[in-house]
Amino acid sequence: MAKKISILFLLAIVLYLGACGEKKSPGAPVQSTAGQYFDVVGFVEAQTTLLKKEKPGAVKTVLENQKTTESKKVQNLDWEKELENFRELDINKPAFRNAYASTQQQDPATGNTTIMYRKKPGYDGTVQYLSVTTNASGQVLGVRGLQESENILLKSRRELKLQCHTKNGTARVISYTIQGFQKPIIFNALYYTIFTKIG
Repeated sequence: MAKKISILFLLAIVLYLGACGEKKSPGAPVQSTAGQYFDVVGFVEAQTTLLKKEKPGAVKTVLENQKTTESKKVQNLDWEKELENFRELDINKPAFRNAYASTQQQDPATGNTTIMYRKKPGYDGTVQYLSVTTNASGQVLGVRGLQESENILLKSRRELKLQCHTKNGTARVISYTIQGFQKPIIFNALYYTIFTKIG
């Protein structure tokens, strides 16, 4: 019973952090700034559509404070909810115009290219960096990002990683990880990892 409560508490935390990612100003436009940075939202929506069509199963593993609390195979996942946290890595918003500096590196052995977007000093936003790796054909192989936030009640940090495999010219997510911690002002820090491997 205690294990179930702990897992539910952890999942509530992750959903809470997702909901509290980037606060929208009243009246602020919600559309993305087309083309300035990698389109995380468009990528997640395309992956959601693909997964809904294919309906694969997955193995989900949850760890708290480096101890496995649950690992099970699941079917009929709600892919919009599953990938929602990655939408929070969206830096293509009007408020973040010119807020991130980008660097690009190519692996001469594979032809893969990694673009790293790092937040410049003096800008608001929880996304500290966004990294996207693509193959020579421009298909996404991986997405990584780091979010950090702190207020008088809670300090939190989470790193998100997503890996894709390309088949017949189309990239499809095969696994993703959310790893981080949260430290409420009056409780001990909780370290967690949620790993999902798609079948």
